[in-house]
Amino acid sequence: MYQTSGTPQIYSKIRILSLSSLLACVSINAEQHEKRISTLDQAENTDPDLSTTNPDTTTDTSNESTETETETETETETETETETETETETNLPFQNTHYIEINGNGNGSSIIFPNSEELMLDWSKSWSFSLVIPSQTAQGVLLQNGGNWIGFEFTEVHTSYWLFDGSSNWPISATIGIVFSKGDRLTLSYQGTDRNLLFFRQDQYCHTHYDLFSGVQAPTADSYELVIGFQEHDNEPAEYWVGGMDQAVLAKVALDEEDIAELMATEDISQLQLYSDLWTWWPMGEDIYPHVLDMKGSLDGILDEGREKNFVSYAEQQE
Repeated sequence: MYQTSGTPQIYSKIRILSLSSLLACVSINAEQHEKRISTLDQAENTDPDLSTTNPDTTTDTSNESTETETETETETETETETETETETETNLPFQNTHYIEINGNGNGSSIIFPNSEELMLDWSKSWSFSLVIPSQTAQGVLLQNGGNWIGFEFTEVHTSYWLFDGSSNWPISATIGIVFSKGDRLTLSYQGTDRNLLFFRQDQYCHTHYDLFSGVQAPTADSYELVIGFQEHDNEPAEYWVGGMDQAVLAKVALDEEDIAELMATEDISQLQLYSDLWTWWPMGEDIYPHVLDMKGSLDGILDEGREKNFVSYAEQQE
């Protein structure tokens, strides 16, 4: 995470009885039931005077007891194995298999977070926003919170961005000669003290916007609503994100190259050393449509005005 004084500096940081057990249990009960019926039949067809003296007609309960104990042990072992297998399957590590593709101009979809009550995109404090861009090109407003928003345009020849602080009439914008490829991770690392916004492609630093909104002491917005992929401003028409997004996180600190490298190398983000510094972790597309669950905190979202096909499988895309 970055030190926030002076110029940017870097420092290091699921008792389920299985079908087989159930069948085994049914088989055992059937055998015991047949034995009991056989014993009753023998008792009914035996001369009472002989039943107490003829050893051949005496019911042998010792073997039945032994068989019952063996059957009980076998059933217990089977249940234990099944429980172990079930627990192993439940504790499988996270696997990233889907992403969300938003075609904003076509259906006006965006990810909304009804429970967002905290200002995260605050130009007076340090924070970071990082996500994977699964599409070759993408454009539109990427993130909005507390009236502040960030937009991007990724093309095959350059990257443009625009930033808005909620108080001015027009956003700050710039174009940089950095090309993001399909599947690259974009990270924005903001140093609140110096008001410098650093841009990273993958884990490589590529650009800084210095002294950002230096005249604004605090956001002027009256809402902390968090939205991904949409913004609406009085002086401009509503604008949506058009493109893919995956594995998004919001951090409470300014991330550096080392943090981002760890983020890229760890599919299960819960294993990150910097996990405690994260506000949110949205795997994106791994949940049941239209839910976008926060695996780190409780900031769950909904894909508003979307379609189930917006949750895209990487495997199906490659076929």
